[in-house]
Amino acid sequence: MELYCTREIKNGILSEIKGSVGNITGRIINGRNILSRKSGFRKVSASPNLLKVKNKFKIGVKLGSAMNKFDVLKAVWKNNTPDGMNFFSYFIQSNYKLTGEGVLTSKNIITPYDGFPVDVTANDITSTSVSITLGALAGTYNFDTNAETNVKMCAVIYLSGTADPQAAPYYLMTVDFDPQTMQLDNPLSFTRALLKADQVIFESYTDHKVYAAIVTLDADNNPVNFSSTICIE
Repeated sequence: MELYCTREIKNGILSEIKGSVGNITGRIINGRNILSRKSGFRKVSASPNLLKVKNKFKIGVKLGSAMNKFDVLKAVWKNNTPDGMNFFSYFIQSNYKLTGEGVLTSKNIITPYDGFPVDVTANDITSTSVSITLGALAGTYNFDTNAETNVKMCAVIYLSGTADPQAAPYYLMTVDFDPQTMQLDNPLSFTRALLKADQVIFESYTDHKVYAAIVTLDADNNPVNFSSTICIE
């Protein structure tokens, strides 16, 4: 921000000064000749509250960008966003109050509210693969198995805690599981090996959270219903 020290010039040899000479600027304001001295630039620090809002918004956008890599999740949010509102903005708004100051919490979501419930019965999260098993879906929701023929899991891994000063304070990694045949009476198990590049990144962080959800699909792999988000720590 550029700062000025101002003074009005009355009559005399300095009257009617306009423009700048060195660090002196003359201006005519409402018929008055104002002489200003530039005192340099000063960076105005953001308030703690403003920084908090900025950090919460920033990591929410990062989570939204990760969600946006899944076509089925993007479609789910578009189908469940209030009229007149952008789906990405709705995602950010939905997650903002669930987010900490620059950190994601166990309450953050990758699917909208009101998804059907799911129960994690087993999981194995390592630097090489992600495996998640859900309990049988029978009785949890009124599924139409004639229309909902397949089911797909999507997951976002939130990595944090690193001793590497060159590394980012956190990293969001997406895991895209293959669709499988919809079934209600048996557990559903999803396993995916991580890419070599992702394995290296995973190992550079000490903490992780996995945000996962399933989406039921029709015969053309269009989303029909979606689960609530589960968080595995």
